[in-house]
Amino acid sequence: MNVLFCSNPMNSKQVDDNYEQEYDAARSVGITTALIDIESLLAGDTKSAIRNVRMKEESSLAIYRGWMLNPQHYRNLYEALQSKNIILINTPEQYIHCHYLPNSFKHIKSKSMETEWIEVSQMETLLRESLKKFGNRPLIVKDYVKSRKHDWLEACFIPNANDIEHAEKVIHRFIELQAEMLAEGIVLREFVDLEIIGFHPLSRMPLANERRLFFLNQQLIANFDYWDEVLYQNNDFPLDEFVALAQKVESNFFTMDVAKKKDGKWIVMELGDGQVSGLPIKTNKKSFYEQICS
Repeated sequence: MNVLFCSNPMNSKQVDDNYEQEYDAARSVGITTALIDIESLLAGDTKSAIRNVRMKEESSLAIYRGWMLNPQHYRNLYEALQSKNIILINTPEQYIHCHYLPNSFKHIKSKSMETEWIEVSQMETLLRESLKKFGNRPLIVKDYVKSRKHDWLEACFIPNANDIEHAEKVIHRFIELQAEMLAEGIVLREFVDLEIIGFHPLSRMPLANERRLFFLNQQLIANFDYWDEVLYQNNDFPLDEFVALAQKVESNFFTMDVAKKKDGKWIVMELGDGQVSGLPIKTNKKSFYEQICS
């Protein structure tokens, strides 16, 4: 297995500071590493982006570990690496499958909250119809990838879906703030009360009892506390149920974020492509990469 990390924007021969610990951990367990120039990739210069990646004599599998890419940039990277005999672990289609919530929601629907989505081109005709499906329940709005939870009242939380005027105000503000970063459309999700286990020391944002699971070839390889800022007291949760759910996911390397509700039930929050999903700071990164190469 090869692992390709983002290079430092100031020095393409050095790893990005944010991935230095992972880079060192991967190399310490014998994984072959290389560096991708993400600035060149985002600028459309794929040849420069992979200039520090050596040609392989035979077809070799690789994992990209770096910043989130939109589907087109990922496809460009995937195709460019093929010229070096390197095949990324997830095809462009598999990347989108977990990167865009609507694409994989069918696999987690039984263990998740009610969710509706609308493409930008259908907003005018379908928005009110979608809101009505939630009755008077509270919602959150996001795009196919991200929310704006730090703009909670302004562009994320809708207290009552029946209050169409206020709901539309929040949604349109979300779209305005996302601007060119808006991914495909909007997603409306039922707001659920999660078990709060602490507060962020700086922002004072409530931190829920959440976990991040990593799967490689449908096998669980890591089970992490989601937040570094709080001490998890009880890690008991129905892991087997989520492992069973993961067997249906159309990806070779992905994450599943799960959370505990106030009523004690555990739900799936979302899936993510494992190549662009972060590791908690306290993660034993050497152990993580040992699992990847085992």
